[in-house]
Amino acid sequence: MLWAAQLHAFAHGIAIDDAVVMPAQDGAAYAVGSVTGYYAPLCERAPALRHVRPVAWQRTALPRAAVPSDLHRALETSLRVCRIAHHDAAARVWAVATGGADPGYDGVPEALVSELPVGG
Repeated sequence: MLWAAQLHAFAHGIAIDDAVVMPAQDGAAYAVGSVTGYYAPLCERAPALRHVRPVAWQRTALPRAAVPSDLHRALETSLRVCRIAHHDAAARVWAVATGGADPGYDGVPEALVSELPVGG
């Protein structure tokens, strides 16, 4: 049932303008972008490519070394669709992806990863 929860989160738990971080298959880089549209099932595609959300990619090969090291564990979660809340991860990765410096984190520690809500 994990696949059903993940599909539901992908279709209904992600909002337009949410940041997206996707690891490269070889683990050496990340693609970073923002969601620009709604979920669409494309039944004519191969099963692994049927579920899509349009994304405007800001960086398609942000080197893993450019991402703050304290965020690596959170970004490499086994969940495919999740909210990364650890140490302001979204804002920090976005800053680095858009050519800025990591603003760092000075707050209270949080959970590394949380699942997106499944209810709809």
